[in-house]
Amino acid sequence: MALKNFKPIKSTTLSSWDDLVRYETVQLSGKAPMVYRGQKEESWGLTPSLPRELGRVCEEHTAMISREKELLRSFKKAAHLYLDSRHLPATNGLMGWWATMQHHGAPTRLLDWTKSFFVALYFAAEDASTQDGAVWCLEPNRLRTETGSRSGFYGFDDLASPGFEDLVYGNHRTWLAVAEPEVQVERMVAQQGCFSVSNDVLFSHDSVLGSLTIDSDSSESALSKIIIPAGSKPEILKRLLRLNISARTLLPGLDGYSRSMVDVIRSDETIPRGPDEPE
Repeated sequence: MALKNFKPIKSTTLSSWDDLVRYETVQLSGKAPMVYRGQKEESWGLTPSLPRELGRVCEEHTAMISREKELLRSFKKAAHLYLDSRHLPATNGLMGWWATMQHHGAPTRLLDWTKSFFVALYFAAEDASTQDGAVWCLEPNRLRTETGSRSGFYGFDDLASPGFEDLVYGNHRTWLAVAEPEVQVERMVAQQGCFSVSNDVLFSHDSVLGSLTIDSDSSESALSKIIIPAGSKPEILKRLLRLNISARTLLPGLDGYSRSMVDVIRSDETIPRGPDEPE
């Protein structure tokens, strides 16, 4: 599927916490709805795990679809051995199963997003590498759907109709949608999570999004990017920790609490003492 009418993606570099807060307040808060994705390296595109992994072994669309279906069949066969029946998809079709696979680390065509700018900022700043990070910002309402109408958010139930599989696997022009499950796991609630999904598994989502902006009179994509300089990450992480945005709150459970200790070290904050611990 060839991508046409590609519109450039605007990039803005913001180094200070005050600039980031001002940008979120002035530039983003008036746009609704918005979704965001934080990545620790600015050079990374928006490539879901399925094409990222399968792209190493197959580059043809039909072959990748075949492998995807094999992975889904395998996951369905084994999932009940590891998950409580309450956590198995019921009537959400492909999206429900893909989301469950995504949550447990299997490669899928889905890409994680959040409705919180500051949650995305955490994932852009948490890494202590020397690479600049990025927060991607997307306006779903400016996207053209398969029918040419405006997009916006979908619920998984909206995408569970028999016709959805045809939209995914049929011979249609490239489309991308943003969707969230009606019933969410604890981590998705904490992160205010949602997903983007496209019928084309060969292209990264930033490439797809650059060609799907519905505004014919606009020169910009519905997608934009904020670059976070590597040197600013510790201070940003420190500010986020003080707002209680950390691995402990975004990744519920002992693993998240343990990972939050790394956040404290990277932000150069002091680990709080317990009430009975000596000075």
